[in-house]
Amino acid sequence: MLENNEENLVSKLLRVLVVEDSEEDAELLIAVIRSGGYDPTYERVETAEAMSAALDRQSWDIAFSDYSMPHFNGVHALKLLREKGLDIPFIFLSGTIGEDLAVEAMKHGANDYVMKGNLKRLLPSVDRELREAAIRRAAEEELREAQAHLLQSDKMASLGQLAAGVAHEINNPVSFVGSNLKTLEEYVGDLLQLVGSYESLLSAVERGERNTIEGEKKRGRSLVKQIDVGFLMADLSRLVAQSLDGMERIRHIITDLKEFSHVDRGERRRFNLNQGIESTLNIVWNELKYKAEVIKDLGDIPEVLCYPQQLNQVFMNLLVNAAQAMNERGKIWIRSYASEDSVVVEIEDSGCGIPEESIKKIFDPFFTTKPVGKGTGLGLSVSYDIVQKHNGKMEVESTVGKGTKFRVLLPITTG
Repeated sequence: MLENNEENLVSKLLRVLVVEDSEEDAELLIAVIRSGGYDPTYERVETAEAMSAALDRQSWDIAFSDYSMPHFNGVHALKLLREKGLDIPFIFLSGTIGEDLAVEAMKHGANDYVMKGNLKRLLPSVDRELREAAIRRAAEEELREAQAHLLQSDKMASLGQLAAGVAHEINNPVSFVGSNLKTLEEYVGDLLQLVGSYESLLSAVERGERNTIEGEKKRGRSLVKQIDVGFLMADLSRLVAQSLDGMERIRHIITDLKEFSHVDRGERRRFNLNQGIESTLNIVWNELKYKAEVIKDLGDIPEVLCYPQQLNQVFMNLLVNAAQAMNERGKIWIRSYASEDSVVVEIEDSGCGIPEESIKKIFDPFFTTKPVGKGTGLGLSVSYDIVQKHNGKMEVESTVGKGTKFRVLLPITTG
């Protein structure tokens, strides 16, 4: 909930952007704001280029603009502010503003207008707009927290359902590594006997004890034959290589699992979606391998600016859905390629398909065609929201009895 005392949300330290061709008017404006108990720092600009640079350089709490200036129009200033996605209070100032101009100003999205000759009504407007902006920011923060919680809840619910399969994928290499270690223990014991015989032979040679030398040579030959040293050495190399592969498989699964379960609150970063697909396959492999043959056709694609863990969540939901759509063993195709302005990932299955009447509902929260216990009804809804958040698109094609194809399109960004 928002704080009961809304005043606590408003800081008295203000960063003020003033779009004004008169330095004297700008100073008067700041003096009025200061008289209201605020502690403002400000920058005055009077061209589009200067305003754009100021907006890029730092964040601002509130902006004021003269409605009409020789080189710049206040309406253009407001449009520039909004085009940059900034939702800070914007107040027009004018020495000539009338009712028509006031209506025009508000139509363009200004928060208020004030006559320069009547700056005494500026402070109530500033108080009100700053308070409402602070409330909006707090509400947006609560919404972001709620969305993050929903994403994490869906992610952990999915991982919970996959836990047995992930455990199996880890237990498999653990089992054969354990078995290999027992065999290696036996081999080491045999080799230690052979080394002991060799040391006894060297000692006998050093002492010149002919009878002992012959005895140790005979014992050594017997051990070599009994142990089958040629096979042991070849098998030893195989066991070590196999065990190292198994441990690497375990390391990959645990790394992917830790990365996947982490709460993604960081900045967007450039990421190759093929890496995300491979990582996600590692986690869901036990869910897929008994249900379908997985056919990968991953192209040479550029990186996209994204939240990698969130897109991995999309891939996981789509892959698990594909597996669960199989009544009998089938096929899952995973493709990635670049179009003119997008990176595209397709996940297609040869499963049961989705009825036409359900297609329109599949991205709705809690809608599911799965049996109880097979899903939360949030997977596709959450996936759709994640893709939308990345300014992408999610498409679906399905034919009952033939299968379903989901297509994720994410914009390629440059720079």
